[in-house]
Amino acid sequence: MNRPDPLRAGREPGGRPELATALRVFPLVLLAVGVGLTVGIQEADLSPRDVLLILGLGGALATYRVVLAARPVSVPVRQVGFWITLPLVAALVFVAPMFALYALASFVEAVLLFAGLAEWLADAATSAICVLAVTGSAGTTPSSWATRAALFALFLVTARLVRRVLRSVVPSDS
Repeated sequence: MNRPDPLRAGREPGGRPELATALRVFPLVLLAVGVGLTVGIQEADLSPRDVLLILGLGGALATYRVVLAARPVSVPVRQVGFWITLPLVAALVFVAPMFALYALASFVEAVLLFAGLAEWLADAATSAICVLAVTGSAGTTPSSWATRAALFALFLVTARLVRRVLRSVVPSDS
């Protein structure tokens, strides 16, 4: 299914430039908030290795986001970028759970980029990262797995609700 590109909406007749701008800037703002909260709250708990990981991974993600915001990029390229950056987001969340805010932006991005099975996979992957942020580890006991499963279901339902709301706002081609 071909979906109109909301990030190009400002350049098309009848487009919504305010939506295009917001969708380009939103992930960058969440990344900056994640860095600020991590450094502000966990400053004493961060090892030098963690600081280097946060700066390296956060810098790579910020660069990617700036490129996306600065110039038009096709939907297929952004889809590949989504899957490439998702492990970077997971690594950031593992080091500093505050980056879950940035992971939440993946729910929004998945709505804009995917349909069908790919949308479910994107939502599931993002939900798993959010569970990691909340619990802080993979867990080893049956009760911890039950908690993680419940959280995963909660995040997946949230992703589906976000999808419904955004699809009512983003123009559709059907």
